[in-house]
Amino acid sequence: MLIDDDVMDSIDTSLRNWKSTFNPVLEDLNEVVLWALITVIRHTGVRLTEALNLNSDCMNRDLMNKHLMEIVSPKNETERFIPVNRDVSVAIDYLCKATEELRSELKTDKLFYYFQKINKKHTPLTQYEARRWLGKYIKRFNIGDSNGNLAFLTYNNFRHQIGTELLNNGMSPFEVKEYLGHESMHSTRLYAKVRNDRLTKEYKKLGFVGVVENSTEDIVDEDGNKLDSEKRLMAQLPDGVCAKPIGKKVIDCRKPNACLFCPKFITTPEFLDIHKNHLERIKEDKERYLAEDLMGSEYHLFETEKALADIISRLSALQEGGTLNGDK
Repeated sequence: MLIDDDVMDSIDTSLRNWKSTFNPVLEDLNEVVLWALITVIRHTGVRLTEALNLNSDCMNRDLMNKHLMEIVSPKNETERFIPVNRDVSVAIDYLCKATEELRSELKTDKLFYYFQKINKKHTPLTQYEARRWLGKYIKRFNIGDSNGNLAFLTYNNFRHQIGTELLNNGMSPFEVKEYLGHESMHSTRLYAKVRNDRLTKEYKKLGFVGVVENSTEDIVDEDGNKLDSEKRLMAQLPDGVCAKPIGKKVIDCRKPNACLFCPKFITTPEFLDIHKNHLERIKEDKERYLAEDLMGSEYHLFETEKALADIISRLSALQEGGTLNGDK
């Protein structure tokens, strides 16, 4: 199950705000442990057992000086190195500082220990306790959807989310398999199916799921005001406008290469030629793409063609002085 965009935004906001409130050395250990655990799994999609098995020396750098995390999987007794972002690096750094004295005292390299208040002792964080804490986190920070309903989340939901997003953003199925540590391609194929099923539902409802306007001058914010130069600059795309930064500050868009399939995407007739060129390039290169036989590539190409054809049809009607329905 994919996580709702509003829920993901709520999670990301809570993690940022939570981090800003504590010092890893002085803070309650359990606070740092839970924050770090959710941060790591949210941004990497590693299994809960893999996260709980992380050692203090799990962070490395590649030849380009980018962060790598060493994952040792208890499930299949394998290890792998995956690239991670700064959020993960900071989370591990905080956790290392918070547990430094404890690890020295217990003579262990394991990072995920917590304080048992009942027994007054430190012990390795178990899967049961980690799942129970996740439920408490959801209630504490009111993690919910746009309707105000509390989210139902498991750590595995983050894994499904990351796997699907990696495929969406152009990573090959084999690369996703290696990144997530799947033993076979079977699990990876499920992510492609989830993505395809979701897109199919959107297209059945709306066709092109974004918004077509007469002109960028017609685009307004949620209060009906025209965009100032700063908002226009933040929202501008090569082939349209993204509505997301118009309404709120965007730290990191999780759909950087999937604007055509995003309901926040807005386009106008001034971008018509760009869309036409995009469609022509896809048609010219289609055989080469399909020859690579990447999972989901055929579906993605045909759905992109369909979206572009729909956009071009609507924009052409507007440019000719008609309406979105083709009436003049």
